[in-house]
Order: sequence, then structure tokens, then C-alpha cells
Amino acid sequence: MKYKLLAVDLDGTLLNSRSVMSERTKLAVRAAMDGGVLFVPSSGRPLRGLGFLSRAFESDLPFITFNGGVVITSRTKKVIFAKNLTPEIACRVYGRGVESGAPVVMWEGDSLFASCDCRAVREYQAIVGADMHVLSSADQLEGRAFAKMIWLVPPEDGVWMQTQAREYFKDTVNCHISRPYLLEFVDVDVSKAKALEEVGAAYGIDRSEMIAVGDSYNDVSMLQYAGLGIAMENAPDEIKKICREVTLSNDADGVAAAIDKHILK
Repeated sequence: MKYKLLAVDLDGTLLNSRSVMSERTKLAVRAAMDGGVLFVPSSGRPLRGLGFLSRAFESDLPFITFNGGVVITSRTKKVIFAKNLTPEIACRVYGRGVESGAPVVMWEGDSLFASCDCRAVREYQAIVGADMHVLSSADQLEGRAFAKMIWLVPPEDGVWMQTQAREYFKDTVNCHISRPYLLEFVDVDVSKAKALEEVGAAYGIDRSEMIAVGDSYNDVSMLQYAGLGIAMENAPDEIKKICREVTLSNDADGVAAAIDKHILK
């Protein structure tokens, strides 16, 4: 099989544990691109958090942002797909999060909003490097369109709270853990798989010609959608079980190893 598209998660996958893309990985991605493969970064981050990739590869790449909520090209800023949470669901996610004692952060475009000003929110703000607007009440949600909302949860409670949230919201919202302390909510019709489908339609690439590489629960849909789903060695066992293959860890250049094996050979 000649693969034409490589979709790669960022944190825990393309980036090592120091949140850095190694030189070996960068060279492998460039070699794949030089061979005609479309490189598709896939992340829960907003576009502003992916600028370093645009600079590293100097191409107009389709970026999957907000876990599939927005698919946009890196340089021309062409929107391929976008869908926000409905106002009703946004209010429910906000209210349930506050009720559960979890600080809630929300993205409207590149603007960051929060339910409170606390240590967890400040730490998240430092990671994403965005200005923050604190809401004084749920009434201030009115008139806003959020691509993604996040509960900041204790790492040891993440999986349990994900299970509880899925039971509470049923089929009205898509929620998953991206990092142990981030429980993320997007529209029910949003996923990394849906985003890959839209990219494939835009670029004329069939799902059988796609490779997806990831390490966490928010990657499951694209790992199952792509013709070849590859889990990182550092991924939870549940993620490894749904993939055809497991590559090396993110600290051992697992993405580069996958590229060498399946694209560069």
C-alpha cells in the first residue's frame, strides 16, 4: 500500500516528553512530505498553538485543531471544516463542570475563557500562551460560539470523570481525555475521524491511503478511521488494543520509526 496522508497527534506523539519535536522526527516528516505524503498535524490545540509546525515545514498544511472542531490550512487560513458546540450544550457542559468542582476553560476561536481564576486555570493558560477572560457568571456564555470546552480534572480522576460525563451527556456531546488532567468536550458530530474524512475529501485521498498515529483517547476515532492506525508505546493499553500496530515511544522517535517503516521503507 502506498500511503498518501500521515495524520499525527502532537502531545505524547509527535512531541517528546519535553514538548519538543526531535530533529530525527522532523527530518523523517520532511522526507515523507518530499515523497508526496500530505502531513496533517492533529491536535486539541488552537491554530495559534501550532505555528511552530508551520515554520518548521514551510508548507500550507491542513491542521486539525480543537480535536476536529476546526480544520484549517496553516498559511492561507482556509477553513475546510468547522463546527461549534451548540449554545444549549455549552451551557450544560459549563454548568455540570462547575457543579462537579472542575474549573472550565473554553475556546472561542483563539480566545480563551475560564469559569474562574485559580491555579489549575493559570497553569493551563501558561501552557497555551493565551490571554484569558474570566466569566463572572454562566449568563456570559450567551452569544458566544465555543469550538471546545475543557474540564480541568485531577489526573487520577480523569478516566472516571470521562465515564461519568459520557453517561450524563449521552449522545449529545463528544467528550474524551487528551491529557490525564484535561477532559475535553466538542460537538457530537466532531471528531478527529470526521476531520480526516473532510481532509480526504478536500485533497482526494481515500481513508485506506491514510496513516494515523496517536497516544490518547481523543485519538481513538482517527486511529480507527485511517487505513493504518498506529499507537505509541507510551499510549494506554486500551489505545494499543484498537490499533494494528504499536511503534516506539514519543521519547524514542516513534513517529520517525513509523515513517521509516511504512513510507520511506
